[in-house]
Amino acid sequence: MAPTTKEAQRAELHMTIWRIANDFRGNVDGWDFKSYVLGMLFYRLISESLTAYQNEQERKAGDPEFDYTSLANAEAEFGRRETVTENGFYILPSFLVQKVRKHAANEENLNETLQRVFANIEGSAVGFDSEDDLKSLFDDFEVNSLKLGTLAAGGYVWHTMGSGKTRTSFKATQLASRLPSVDKVLFVVDRKDLEYQTMREYDRFEKEAANSNTLTAVLKPHREYYSEYADKVQELLSQFPLGTPIVGEDAQKDFIALFGAILRLQNILTSFEGFVGDQLLTVPQGQDYRNVYLDLYAEFRRVDEEGKERIIDDVVFEIELIKQVAINVDSILMLVQKYCDEHGDGDDKEIRTEITRAIDASPSLRNKKELIEAFVDRISAKGNVDEEWVAFVLARREEEPASIIKSENLRPDATRAFIESAFRDGQIHTTGTAITKVLPPASRFSAEGGHGEKKQRVLGQLSDFFERFFGLSSGGKD
Repeated sequence: MAPTTKEAQRAELHMTIWRIANDFRGNVDGWDFKSYVLGMLFYRLISESLTAYQNEQERKAGDPEFDYTSLANAEAEFGRRETVTENGFYILPSFLVQKVRKHAANEENLNETLQRVFANIEGSAVGFDSEDDLKSLFDDFEVNSLKLGTLAAGGYVWHTMGSGKTRTSFKATQLASRLPSVDKVLFVVDRKDLEYQTMREYDRFEKEAANSNTLTAVLKPHREYYSEYADKVQELLSQFPLGTPIVGEDAQKDFIALFGAILRLQNILTSFEGFVGDQLLTVPQGQDYRNVYLDLYAEFRRVDEEGKERIIDDVVFEIELIKQVAINVDSILMLVQKYCDEHGDGDDKEIRTEITRAIDASPSLRNKKELIEAFVDRISAKGNVDEEWVAFVLARREEEPASIIKSENLRPDATRAFIESAFRDGQIHTTGTAITKVLPPASRFSAEGGHGEKKQRVLGQLSDFFERFFGLSSGGKD
């Protein structure tokens, strides 16, 4: 007699599914088999979800017959970066479950194929915000279990050297460690300074990603720190006098290392009583040297982000120590007020120089320099600085998005909503699908890279706008 209640029907269905699964699982343990079933269901879900997303985007861009499953892998690569930033992962067409399932019956080494597929999916997020979310995603799906087929095993010794070795080795070991057949990755260095550099960079890439020896620093007496500080300041003044360009990469790295050491010593010495009056660099000198330091920081970051040959693994910038002595917008407005009070009596040029120097020496204010200087140029001599500043910032905050929207042909309402969301959340969302609502429809699979280039260009402009205006609506407080 067939079950009549919903509960009885559900129980019967569960029993039927279990009998089928029990017959199908063969030598695989029941709990392990569940991991395989759930893993395959998830693989199917993300494959079909990504296919539907790509089809929707391309059909909006003007190709009503587009089918992502029919796209060649080489063509699909053009849309990889944009798709990962929006969805968090990427699957090439040949790795979609639709394609793998189609050829599975004739696939002699299906376990190895699935291993490549899963490693490719997890690896697609490396270097993106979603990297941690996809890490070890398919670990429970043991494709190399002997119960599923033969096991192909092996090992590698990889020697890295030259610039970029730390980043290269980290990415390589990251990918290797995720393979089910890899138990451990051993990274060997031959110098103590390389151990420190490697552990520091690995920790920056991923907190506690590797284990190593613990190095302990012992606090020395004040006189030893101050003596070292005095020697390095003298070396700075003699080797890198202000106003003299620092020419060549080696000289730039020497300056970065030397000034970074001075910043660290200053940070230590401030814990001792009375150091403020014993600093050997004047306030203007300190600001000017910090300006040079930040210029080099911006230049090295630009070269590094462009992927050029010079990689700055061996250069350490003490930006957090710079921020500790940087001034804020309120301090600048006090200087502006002083400028207004003394404007016209012969002292205005000196105060204007002081304002510029203070801005250049502050990491958080450098990108706001044009705004602040434009405000100083238009401020009325008898006006209320705080009130005029708020009005000026709000007016410019309305004007600039309109220019970006017009020049890039963006969707106005969606763009303003995207910007307001950024100010509300405290950051520009460079990942996720929100940015796609801002852009006009365009194919992401064009060899010319039109969609990706435009997206990055727009994100760059919106990020610049956000960084300049965030925190400025009311004298430094949002």
